[in-house]
This record gives sequence, structure tokens and C-alpha cells, in this order.
Amino acid sequence: MSAGVECRKMNFRNTNALWSAVFMQTLKNCGVRTAVVSPGSRSTPLTAASAEIRRLETVPVLDERSAGFFALGLAKSTVRPAVLICTSGTAAANYLPAVVEARMSRTPLIVVTADRPPEFQNCHAGQTIPQVGIFSHFPVWEKNCVPALKLASLEEAREAAFEAVKQSTEQSGPVHVNVQFRDPLAPSVWEKTFPGEIPGDFDVQKFCMIPQAPMRDFLAAGTDAETISLDGKKVLIVAGTVPPGHDDTQNIERVSRKFSAPILADATHPLRRFPLSRERLIERYDAIFRNAGKPYSPSLDALRPDVILQIGTLPESKFLRAWLESLGETPVYLFNYCGDNTDALARPNAKIVAPRFREIWNNIFCNCESDTNGSVPANAEFLAAWKTADARFKTKSDAYFKNGYKNTGTPTEPQIARFLCENLPESETAIFIANGMPVRDMNAFCPAGARFWAFHNRGANGIDGTLSTALGVAHGCMEQTILYTGDLSLLHDTNGFLIAPHFCGNLCIVLQNNGGGNIFRHLPVSKENPHFEKLWLTPQRADFEKIAAAYGADYARAGTLTELGKLLTRFRSHQGIHLIEICTDGEASRAIRGELSC
Repeated sequence: MSAGVECRKMNFRNTNALWSAVFMQTLKNCGVRTAVVSPGSRSTPLTAASAEIRRLETVPVLDERSAGFFALGLAKSTVRPAVLICTSGTAAANYLPAVVEARMSRTPLIVVTADRPPEFQNCHAGQTIPQVGIFSHFPVWEKNCVPALKLASLEEAREAAFEAVKQSTEQSGPVHVNVQFRDPLAPSVWEKTFPGEIPGDFDVQKFCMIPQAPMRDFLAAGTDAETISLDGKKVLIVAGTVPPGHDDTQNIERVSRKFSAPILADATHPLRRFPLSRERLIERYDAIFRNAGKPYSPSLDALRPDVILQIGTLPESKFLRAWLESLGETPVYLFNYCGDNTDALARPNAKIVAPRFREIWNNIFCNCESDTNGSVPANAEFLAAWKTADARFKTKSDAYFKNGYKNTGTPTEPQIARFLCENLPESETAIFIANGMPVRDMNAFCPAGARFWAFHNRGANGIDGTLSTALGVAHGCMEQTILYTGDLSLLHDTNGFLIAPHFCGNLCIVLQNNGGGNIFRHLPVSKENPHFEKLWLTPQRADFEKIAAAYGADYARAGTLTELGKLLTRFRSHQGIHLIEICTDGEASRAIRGELSC
């Protein structure tokens, strides 16, 4: 076959080439647009087939761990599964962190691992480990295939590909297909018995045709849509993170407006950036509960709701979580889109709402008493109490950031987070927020209505694959993508830079370098522990300019917020990877966080 044409009639020489062509062509027909492959021998049939299919991009990534997170980022930004392909042995094991994150963040991902045939299992054959079930319970669906020279085997390849896309899309999670190939592996090698019972005019394209690509309508009406009555109740909306493309911002905002319901939204949730909800967003909820019980703090009694609507997971604020846990018997409805239990507090009155709940929204609106203007008049005082409490801390922080932009000195980390929120071009920029202090500063200080697309790995909340995931997001976006990260998160994934030769997009890394894991300064272990610096803070001396040069990335250093803004503008028009380093004082940043939260 020549490159860039559809797999058609019998231009094949062996079982594996034909089987892989059917499998990969079906994936493409079901909506998959990118295959991320890592080099290896056993996966040769799959890699060769993916390279031959028109309109299926094949991206080589050397390191399987980076490949897994790159595909994860692609899935987040395109809201469609990417397919991962690797050889046998420990190559598959390196996908585990990305598979875990995909399951916990409910991101579609198709993992295809090549394997040795059954007769080579459990006998210490080279590059052979038990791969069936290697990802434990994290895949939402699994399938093991042994290609054979039979029409039934090709039907299995087609059904496995279709089901992989279907399950990954409908259940919003990773799937695993393990393929046990026998020799010959190279498409050019003739197999003695080929084509066997396969007809000589077998047409792959025709065989792989499907009536409709699998898709998930998570807002479709459920068969058992329940009625949730909010009439006359003080409603509080708490929004954490949701799967890619699975937010229902407009309906949630309508409920908030109808019932004057305050919104406590994580910086990663679209509600935080939805302009219509700005009047009901509570920006400094972490500070409100951080200061509970202090003489100047607002009365929490006035903030107590009658019912809580939780959208997705809980926000990361431990002070908010502690307050929610103290509410005891308050009814909580969990809207989580995938049917998971997202009640991390094990509250007795928490109830999982059916994932498909368009009719539930309608029932909420139809079963309440409203005034002639369409709003519920009873809860204005409840919302006012929340806004007053928010203003207590918001006024102080707003003044700090306004004055700080005029300062030509080294910025604090909260200033960098706020600057990114307020100075990125509206609706034209995606930002990937790394775990650690960047996401916490965004949650604490991101203002309502900041219009950018936010991405994150908040499923398992690890720093694994930070750079690789951001590269995947940027590869799938048309706009410039910002990676906002700390130094340890970036160093943990420097192999992601190996993607650079095949990266198509614009990723600008904003690196706040405070010389180590300064998030641990906020832990009790940081006080009077002689081993703290060595074992927790882990200071590093990496030269990021040399790291950037080693991988061919652009590098620049910013000393002030003004310089940061100019560099972001400069790199906006250039494709590739750009690294802007801005050194910060971790201890000074910790101090200002405390000052703004009291």
C-alpha cells in the first residue's frame, strides 16, 4: 500500500497486516483522528496500519509514559479518544499513570498493547509479561485478541475497535485492547497460508463501514428522571471538576439565577469563567472558611444552605470540605455525569443523580413557585450574605493585585496566577494548570469571568505527565496554549520535550521557579523538622535554559509581570515550544497567601 490512501482490497501479505488494517480503519471510521505510537517490534502491524490510513494522524513518541499523557491531553482538548499503541513488555506498564488519570478524570482513551502469543506466556520468553489486566480495574472495558487467518477473527477486530470507541466515549474513560500477535510481524513478509479462507476480493474499507460513529449525549433524557424540589429552599451550588466537554454550564447558571443560589466553583470549572454567573460567584470561599471562628470572620450560620447541588467532584479547598462535612444532614445531590460516587465526605444525605439528567433540570424549573419575572424571590438575603462574606476578603486581594501590577519588582506566585487570569486574550487561549501551588493559587485568586479554556489533571491530582499532557492539549487546539507550572512538576516530565519534533501547535510554558517543592512549606512537617529540606522541599539546581536548548525549545527569562506579558505576546505568533522562566521567592509567596486570607 502507498502512504495516505485508505486500506482497500487485498494488498496484504499476512494475517497481522490485514487484521491490524481492519482494526485501525474501524477506529478511524468511528471518529478516532490520532494514533500516538511508541517504537517497538511487536506493535509493528498496528503502527504500519495506522501510518497508511488517510486522515488518521500518527504521532511517534519515544517514551511510553509521555505518550500516554500526550494522548490524554489530546482527548481533553478534542473531546474524542486518541489511540495509544505500544510494544510488549514493560512498555505497557508505563501507560499506567495516564490510564489512572484518564479513569479518575473520566477522559476517553484507547490503549492498544501488542503482546506475545499465548504459547509464549508464563515461560520467561523475552519481553513478555502478563498484560491482560495489567491496568487493574482502571479501564472501563477490556478485550484480548489473538489474530488468526479466519473471517471470524477479522470480525472480532472490527467489533473490538467499534466497542473500544463506544465504551470509551459512552463511559468517558480508558479502554484496553491487548493484541497477541504471532510472527510474521512486518507487513512485507509473506505468510505461507495467506489468505486462507479470506476471499481474494476482500475490501477492508467496505468491511469496516459503520452506520454511525459512537457518541455520548450525556444530557439526554433518562428513563427514570426524578423530580428535585427546590421550592422555598436556600440552594448552594458547589462545582469542582467535570470530564472534558461534559459541563452543563448554561443549565446550572439558570438554576443559580432562578434560586439566587451562590456558586462555589473550582478555577478549573467553566462556571468560574461563565460571564452570566459572575454576579453569583463566590471567589474567596477558601478564605471564608479558612478564617471560620475568628472575631472578624463572617457568621457561617447565615451561609448555611437547605440543599446543596454538587457538580462534578469537590473543589480542592480543604477548608471548604471541612465546612461541608459539618453540615451533617443537609441534602446533597451529586451531578457527576458518569454515575460515579463523587461524595468524598461520605455524607449521609448525599444522593447520586442519574447521569443523563436533562429532564431533571426541566423538573427543577417546572416544580417551583416563581414570580412573574421567572425568578424565585425568597433567597435574595441568602445570596447577599454570601456576597458580603466574599467581599470581606475579595476587596483586600483585589487591591493587592491592582497595585502589584505597577510594581517592577519580582512578583509573588499569587500575582503570577492572577496576571495570567486577567491578561490572556479572551476566548483565544487555553491554559493547562499544573497541580501543586499553581492550581491552588488559581482557585484562591482567579477572578470571576476570566475567559480562557482551562485544562488540568485533577483526577488523581498528581504531577505525572504535566508537560506531556499540556503538549497534547496544545496539539489538539487551534489557539496558543499556556502551561502554568512549578519547577518540580516540569522536571518530573522533561521527557515530554522529546515530542517536540512531531509537535504541531503553540505551547508557552510559564515556569515559576521557586527552587523546589514549596507547597510542602504549608504542611506541619515543615516546622522544626531537620529533614524537611532534604526529603520534602527537595531543592533542585537544574538550569532550565540549558534544558530548553537541549530540546530545541525557545527560552526567555522574565523578571517582572510586564516582561512576562511582553514575552507571552511575542511567542503567540510562533509555533513550537517556548519556555518563560520567572524566579520567585517561595517563602515570600507563602507569606502573602496568608496575609490575603485573613
